[in-house]
Amino acid sequence: RSSRSVRTWQSQRSGLKRTPARFLGAYEDWFAGYRVDPYELLGTSFQQVEHYDRLVVLANVNFESHCEHHVAPVIGRAHVAYLPDRRLAGISKLVRVVEAFTRRLIVQEKVTAAIARCIQQVLEPRGVAVAMLLNQKFAGRGFVRGLVILPWALPYVVNGIMWKWVFDANYGAFNA
Repeated sequence: RSSRSVRTWQSQRSGLKRTPARFLGAYEDWFAGYRVDPYELLGTSFQQVEHYDRLVVLANVNFESHCEHHVAPVIGRAHVAYLPDRRLAGISKLVRVVEAFTRRLIVQEKVTAAIARCIQQVLEPRGVAVAMLLNQKFAGRGFVRGLVILPWALPYVVNGIMWKWVFDANYGAFNA
């Protein structure tokens, strides 16, 4: 009986006729990261540099994503930093790498490590750090707010935010 009520309700509302198509279009946009290879994206952008001793920092990249457990909306900011060795990528490429990974179903601990791993493997910097501040809008179901960190690095606190840094024995842990 309830399914018949829904069908009747839908047929009476002209605004709902295109809802299935809009729904599919929204999902194509929300999960567009599955159609992008972030390794390839970053691999096409590097320049050869020597003796570049400045930290490349990209802060406050806003993103919207969905958790893989409940497909609940996740809103956050990503911060990326790396110390180049021989290869240098433009800031816009780093933004696109963050977007490629966050426009997928994510687990907060894994997406941070995936972004750092991509930068480390493609650019081969002396060090890389990624921090993500997330706000999951699914009250009452597990995690609500938190910070995602790299599980395989050394901890530092910078401006009250805990980062996990990749450690380079030759240069020490770099700081922003």
